[in-house]
Amino acid sequence: MALLPAPDRLLDDSGETVEDAGRWPMVTTRVARSLWDDHSAASGSGIQLQVHNHLDAGHHEITLDSKGSDLHARLRCHHDPAQTDALVVCLPVGRGRGAYSHKVPLPVSGELRAFGRAFELDADECTAILDIHQAHYPRETWWKWATFVGRDARGRRVAVNLTRNVVKDEAIHENALWIDGRLQLLGPSAFALDEEPWRAGTADGTTSLEFTGQGERWEDLNLGVVVSRFRQRFGTFSGVVSGRDGPIELTDAFGLFEDHNATW
Repeated sequence: MALLPAPDRLLDDSGETVEDAGRWPMVTTRVARSLWDDHSAASGSGIQLQVHNHLDAGHHEITLDSKGSDLHARLRCHHDPAQTDALVVCLPVGRGRGAYSHKVPLPVSGELRAFGRAFELDADECTAILDIHQAHYPRETWWKWATFVGRDARGRRVAVNLTRNVVKDEAIHENALWIDGRLQLLGPSAFALDEEPWRAGTADGTTSLEFTGQGERWEDLNLGVVVSRFRQRFGTFSGVVSGRDGPIELTDAFGLFEDHNATW
């Protein structure tokens, strides 16, 4: 899950960030088998995280407690399938291998506490992008991913997902646009990450976005048989997204950008 507040109501402008991490075998996990009424959980190293999928009741509950960083959250993602479309795909990621992905931008409310301060989240202004992913990736795996949410000049809630990965046929993808919860498909994506600023869009040029980073987490892990080179930035996207009704101008839409290469 990516928590993405509206660009004009960022939780804090101090620039401070916090991260806690736990690694196997110190972390115990449970993975939900259903979105209807089931939960996922991870605990260890002073971190307790639970995501209760409660689609039968129209919401998802997220609780987080991290003793090391004094980070705590009690959040509710409001999920009415009649009002918000989910992007659900099954992708071929190799011979005999598939990936399932379920992404949906949801209004989120609740409380987040960090750095000794409390922040109230208003569902009219804050959005969580719920990303449920399960895959049997090949040993050599890579992806580039950009996702964000903001408001256009008309005040509509606009969310975007752009991805390129090991799927060989670029016509098979999960590139999408949501306008006030309604899903539209975009074309094959294009990324430019060799120079600053990073850019994302569609191969036909009708969607073109420039990314301004505000912070980054990274990992450069090399254990011989296992290698992971991972960059995840958070920041803002500005540019044009073209939906079925024409171009939409966006300025400082908050989101995430990932560049990952791995050998499992």
